[in-house]
Amino acid sequence: MKKLLIVLVVLILLFAFSSPVIGDEGISVSVENTLDVPVFKVFTFKVQKEVLSNAQNFLLLDNGVPLPIYFSEDNDNFTFKVALSIGAKEKKILKLIPQDSSPQIKKDFYIPNFIGTQFIVPRKGRVFIVSYGDSNKVSVLDKKSNNVVFEKELKNLDSVFVDLKDDSVFKVSSTKPIFVEFSTLTPPFDKNSSDDVSAVFGTFFKLYIPKVLFITTTKDTNLKITDTNGNVLVNTQLKANSFYANTKLAQGIYTISSDSPVLIEYGYADDNVFATLYGIDSANVISFGRLGISSIFDNTTVSVKFDDKTSAFTLDKANDFKYLDILNPNDYMKNNTEYKEVFINFSKPVLIYTYSQYGNVDGEQIPSFNNGTLFRFHTGIVTKIFGERQRRVVVVGTEENTNLNFNGNSFTLTPYTPKIFLFNDSFSKVDITSNKQIAVFDLGIEGNEEIFTTLLPLDLYNPINVALLTNTGSQNNGVDKMNPNNTNSNAVQIFENIKVYFSKILKDVSTFFAGIFTQSNVSTLLDVIKTFFKGIASNILGFLRPISEQIYPYISNYFPGLTVDIVSSIIFGLFVFIIIILIIPKGKKEKIPVVKIEEVKKKPIAFNVKDLEVKENAPIEEIPVKPKEIQEELPKLKTIPVKPPEEVVKEVPKEEIEPTRRIFRPAPPRRADRLTIEKEKIGKPKEEAFKEQKEEVPTKEEFRKEEEKKFEEKEKVELESKAKTGEVSGEVIKPKPEEKSASRHEEVLPMETVSETGKAEKVEKVPTEEIVEKPSVVEEPSVEFEKEVKEEIKEEHEVSFADFAQPNLEEIEKVEESVQEERATKQEETVSKEKIEEKTKKDEFKSTFEELLKKLEEENRKKREEKIEKSLTKEEKSEIEQKPSLDETKRFTKIELKSKYVADASVLRKIYENDKLPQEVRNDLLSKACISASQKSEVAHIVEGRFRITVIGLTTIEERLAEDIAKRVSGKYTTGEAILIAKKLRLTDVVVDDKPKLKNYQGINIYSLEEVI
Repeated sequence: MKKLLIVLVVLILLFAFSSPVIGDEGISVSVENTLDVPVFKVFTFKVQKEVLSNAQNFLLLDNGVPLPIYFSEDNDNFTFKVALSIGAKEKKILKLIPQDSSPQIKKDFYIPNFIGTQFIVPRKGRVFIVSYGDSNKVSVLDKKSNNVVFEKELKNLDSVFVDLKDDSVFKVSSTKPIFVEFSTLTPPFDKNSSDDVSAVFGTFFKLYIPKVLFITTTKDTNLKITDTNGNVLVNTQLKANSFYANTKLAQGIYTISSDSPVLIEYGYADDNVFATLYGIDSANVISFGRLGISSIFDNTTVSVKFDDKTSAFTLDKANDFKYLDILNPNDYMKNNTEYKEVFINFSKPVLIYTYSQYGNVDGEQIPSFNNGTLFRFHTGIVTKIFGERQRRVVVVGTEENTNLNFNGNSFTLTPYTPKIFLFNDSFSKVDITSNKQIAVFDLGIEGNEEIFTTLLPLDLYNPINVALLTNTGSQNNGVDKMNPNNTNSNAVQIFENIKVYFSKILKDVSTFFAGIFTQSNVSTLLDVIKTFFKGIASNILGFLRPISEQIYPYISNYFPGLTVDIVSSIIFGLFVFIIIILIIPKGKKEKIPVVKIEEVKKKPIAFNVKDLEVKENAPIEEIPVKPKEIQEELPKLKTIPVKPPEEVVKEVPKEEIEPTRRIFRPAPPRRADRLTIEKEKIGKPKEEAFKEQKEEVPTKEEFRKEEEKKFEEKEKVELESKAKTGEVSGEVIKPKPEEKSASRHEEVLPMETVSETGKAEKVEKVPTEEIVEKPSVVEEPSVEFEKEVKEEIKEEHEVSFADFAQPNLEEIEKVEESVQEERATKQEETVSKEKIEEKTKKDEFKSTFEELLKKLEEENRKKREEKIEKSLTKEEKSEIEQKPSLDETKRFTKIELKSKYVADASVLRKIYENDKLPQEVRNDLLSKACISASQKSEVAHIVEGRFRITVIGLTTIEERLAEDIAKRVSGKYTTGEAILIAKKLRLTDVVVDDKPKLKNYQGINIYSLEEVI
C-alpha cells in the first residue's frame, strides 16, 4: 500500500511540475459565483501579454473539460470571453493553457444576460419578478408620473406579480439581481387565442409559464422541473440534441434546473408568436412553423437541418437575413400548437427567430450585442388580412443626451420617453447604434394585446468574480498585481483566504473528483493517463493555491526561481509524507487462533469421537511392528495419552511413522458426547491413569468384574511367554484392534516406513505376539529418558481440536490410491489371514465401551423382539424364527454380508421390492441393514415395519464430512453418508445404489447393489 501511494504521489508531482500551467507557460483563473443560485454566464477577463508571451492559441479547462472561449488582443492585453456554468456560491479554478500550434479559427458566441438590477417596461401590462438574493428591495416606478407602483423586500427566489394599469413607461429596479417577465396575454389563453412565446438560455430559471413548455439541449444533461409546492414534475436525463415538450402544462410558476445549459421556450403558441432563440456554437430549437436567421457579423456560414432536409447558406454581411418555412400551410390547426425540432450550426453568432402561421400581435425585447448600444435584428411578420398593418419598433433611452442612429438616421432621445418606428413589411431590417444604453422592443401592430417576453436588463450586472492567479501573485482582470511588501494587508488577506478556502473545501473536493473522469479523459489511453494525472495535479495545486499565495511573497526573495505552483507542490508532498508516517500502519502481525484444552472441555463437541478422522488416513487399529524394532527404538517412543479403562494399547515406535505425521486414535465416546483430551505424564503409574479414565467412562459394576477376570487371565499367559523370550523392557501401547465377527474379514494395509533417503518403503505385515505387561512389572523410566521424551513432546505441538476437525485431505488421497493399487495383491492373502485373525481374536482384548455398546444393543433388540412377538401372528413368528441357511443365501447373493452393513434408501427399497429373492433372504438382508436418518422418510414403511433396521442420525459437522467423503470416492452424497455411518459403527461393508470410482475407502468396502444380488 505504501509503495502504491508513493508511486501515485510521484506521478502527480511529476505532472504538476511538467504541466503547462506551471511557471511562465500558464495561469489559473479563479471564478466565484456570488449568488445563492446557479447561473450560466458569459464573462470576459484580460491577461497581460507579458504573462502569455509568444502564445498563438489558448485552451481553457474546467477540471479538464474545455470551455467555449474566444479571445482578441491589443498592444498590451489578451481579452478572453468565456461561457461557464457555475453553482450557487461555487468557486472554480480554471486553467488557461497556451498552445504553440498555429492560430485556431476563433469562434465568437453570444448569449444575453437575463438577470440584473435595472429593467424597462415599455407599456402597461403585468410583470413577474423573481429575486436572486436575500433582503432584495424591489421597486416599480411609473416614469410618467414618478409614482412608485410597487415596492417590497424579497427573499432569495421569492416571486411576485405586479399589474401595471397606466399607459406609461415603467422602471423596475432592485438592490440585488432579479429576473423579470412582461405579459399582456389574457387567460384563458386558448379560448381568447391570446398567444406568444419567449425564450431563455441557461441552467437555472424560475419562470411563470402560461401553458406550453419546450426545452432543448445540445449536450447530455439532467433535467429537473418542480412546481411552487416543491413537487417534482420531471426529473430525467436529456440526451444531446433532444427535447422535452409539454403543451398542456397548468398555468403557474415552475423552477427548471439542468447540469448543462438548455434553451427554454415557454408561453402559449397558437398562430401568432415571435421570439429570439440562442445557442453557443450550435442550436437545437423548436420552430412553431416558420424560422428566421440573421447574422451579427460578416461572412457567417449557417446550416439548418429538420426532418431529412438540410439547408446551408452564407450570410455575407452583418444583419443579413434568411427565412425558412418549417411547416406546410396544411399543418396548422386552430387552437393547437404545431411545432418541429430544428438543428442549426453557425460559424459566428446569429439571432434565431421563431414565428407561427400569422403575425402582427406578438412582441419581444431585442437583445443588444454591445452593452446596450448596438442592435441588429429583423422585425416580425406583418399580416394584412384585415387591412394595412404596420409593426412598431420602440426605443427607450434612460439618460439625457442619448444620441441614436436608427437605420442611418440620427435622433436624440428623451429619458424614458418611447421613440416609435413603424414598418410595413415583414422581416424588416433594423440597425441601431447609440452612445448610451437603450432598450429596444418589437411590439407588433398598434393595439397589440398579445405580448409575452422576457425582459433584458439595462445594467451590466455580473455575479461572477474573476481573479487571475499567476506564479507571481494574483491579478484582478489582469490589471492589479499583489504587493509583496504590504505585510499588514497580507496578514489580513491570509486569514480571509483561509476562511473562504475551508468553508468551500467540501464543494472543491466534490468538484475535484467530478473532473477526473471526463469524456476527454477516455478518448485515447495515453491521453487518458496524461489528462488524468494533469487533472489531479491541477486540482491539488488549485486547492493549495490560496495558502501558497500567502507564503510566496515572504520566500520568493530567498529562492528566485520559486513559483506559487512549486510551493503548492511542496506543501502537498509534505502532507502526503506525514500521512504515510502517521496514519498508515507499519504492519499487522497475524494472530494464530489457539483453542485451549480447558475451553474444549467446557464446551462439548457436537459429534461422537467415532466421527473424528485420523490425519494419516491409515488403518490405525493394526500397525505391524517387529519386537526387535520396538526394543531398539524404545527410548524414542511417543504415545497418545488417550486410553480406555482397563486397557493397555500398543503404539508404534516413532521412527516407523513419517516424521511429519502424528497418529491420533479416537477415544471411546461418553454418553454426553464430550471429547476429553488429556496428556499422559511420563512415569505415571498405570493404575492412576486407569482410575482417571474409569471416572470419565462410567460402566456397570457387574460387567466390569467380568472384564477384570478375563484381563487377569490374559495377562498371566502373556507374562509367561514374555518372561521366556526376555522381551520385557517397558510398556508399549498399541491401538486396540477393531472388533470383527467370525465371518467377516478386513484388508490390512502394509505399513509405510521412511528410510534414511526419504523414500517410502512398504513393510509386509508379520504376525507378532502382543507385548503387554502388568503395571507391576513396568520398569520406571530413567531421568534421561523422561527429559528426552519431554523434549520430543515439546517439538511436536500438543493435541488440538483442529487436528481432529480438519483432517489432512492430501494424505487421505494418497492412502486411498495405495489401497486401490494393493487391493489385488491382498485378495489372495485374505483366506490365510482370516484363519490367523480368528485365532488371535479370541485372545484380543475387547474395550469396555464396545462390550457395553454390544450389551445395550442386545437389550434393545430383545425389547423389540418382545414387542414384535406380542403383536405378530404365529405364522409371522415362525417366519422370523426360521433363518436362511448359509448355502441358501449364497445361491441368491454374489457377496456374503455376514454382519451388519450400511445401505441407502434406494438399496433398501429395491431389496424389499425384489420378488426374485426368497422371503428369508430378504428378511436377513433387511435386518442387517443400517440407514441414515435423513433417508428414513423415503423408506418409512420398511424401517417402521417388522425389520430391525438401524437408523443413525448425523450432526451438521458430520454431514459436511459426508459431503467431502462423497467427493473423494466420486459418488453420491448418500454414498458418503453410508461410509461415514460405517466408520461410526466400525462396520466394513457399504451397499449403495451408486457406482463410485473408489471401491474401498479407509478399509470400508463399497459395493453396488448389482455386486451383492
